[in-house]
Amino acid sequence: SSSLRSKLPHQHPRVSQLSCRRILANMLGGAKVALTAPIRMTADVKSRARSSLQGEELFHLLNDPNPSVRVDACVRFRNLDRGTTCRLAGTLLAMLRDSDPRVRVASCEVAPLLPGDILVHHVEHVISLLRDPDRRVRLSAREALVGLPDMALTPHAAAVASLLSDSDHSVRAAACQALSKLPANELDPYVDSLIECLNDPEGKVRAVAGDTIPRLPVEVLVTRAGKFSDMLKGSDFRLRSTAKD
Repeated sequence: SSSLRSKLPHQHPRVSQLSCRRILANMLGGAKVALTAPIRMTADVKSRARSSLQGEELFHLLNDPNPSVRVDACVRFRNLDRGTTCRLAGTLLAMLRDSDPRVRVASCEVAPLLPGDILVHHVEHVISLLRDPDRRVRLSAREALVGLPDMALTPHAAAVASLLSDSDHSVRAAACQALSKLPANELDPYVDSLIECLNDPEGKVRAVAGDTIPRLPVEVLVTRAGKFSDMLKGSDFRLRSTAKD
């Protein structure tokens, strides 16, 4: 009915009015009745209807042939409720492999907002984009890597640690920041590699390492007390400052 449609969000042209009725019918139980009979809109039904319609609309937008529309759909993920976000997370993360670099950038920017238990299966795609031919995608992938939650990063710790020796200093810096978020027991095998970043030939990596290492869990630093003691005795002011911190 017109009153029902006025209470629901604006729909993409590809989502028919009948689709609205079907969604509500499935939620209320008894599709045959709901498709033809008036529906009483309680607050809970209205909320669930909005969520379902947003999800169906966004699914169509993410698969639109126009890349600009797909970019807009990625951006709209920022405003979704958790339930809808989880349902469409796989579709969004598939955009990491989109043929258009603008879509890959947009999906990278939103990826860290997704639940860690879903992201964990797609971290390798984020890492692969660090080698993307488009500079904007590489930048977004670095930012996404740093923004990933520890739940998603932990199973991929070795792959992230290997980036500390990458030829691109920006990737090395991003890997340093990402590893610092791991739980102490998962981080311990890579602490020595992080400390080595204090001697990186690139100033940006040294700066990130100098800022990151003092904030690592105490339990992984205590076992390296000898290394920090040696730094305090050295002639490099920057290393002495980090060791002191």
